[in-house]
Formats: sequence, C-alpha cells, structure tokens
Amino acid sequence: MTQTSLRGWKEIAGFFNTSERTAHRWERAFGMPVHRVPGTRGVLVFAEIAELEEWRRGRDLNAIDSGDREALQPDERAGLLLR
Repeated sequence: MTQTSLRGWKEIAGFFNTSERTAHRWERAFGMPVHRVPGTRGVLVFAEIAELEEWRRGRDLNAIDSGDREALQPDERAGLLLR
C-alpha cells in the first residue's frame, strides 16, 4: 500500500530532505500545506503527499532558502519579510 500522508514535522521535513525548522518556516512564510489535528492545540500535524507535491511544483526550494527574491513567486516574496 502506498503512503498518502505524512505524520509530524519529522516526516514532512524528511519528504523534502530538509530540517524540521525549515519545514516550519516554509509552512509559515510560504504557505506549505500542513494540517493540524483537531483538539491538539495545533501540536500534532500531518500533510498529504499530493498537496505537498503540488505546492512544490513550480517552486525553487533552494531559492526560497537562499532568499533569492527573483526566483520566488510574487506571493512568496512578501513571506521573506517574515524571517
């Protein structure tokens, strides 16, 4: 059976081969689709792999990390101010 979702920041970060801290930042600043489990005060999270792949499509994640404003989509440029 194929895995369709990721549970927790560790699995989400592993999907992108990045740190948990970076995954948190991408969710906060660039709208990476992460869902919070109801009733856990937002502590427990999960993400659908298909949603993450769609979000990643067309993005240069290295540019996001480096802060290269020219490589970002217009709505993501504003997110750099949140760092």
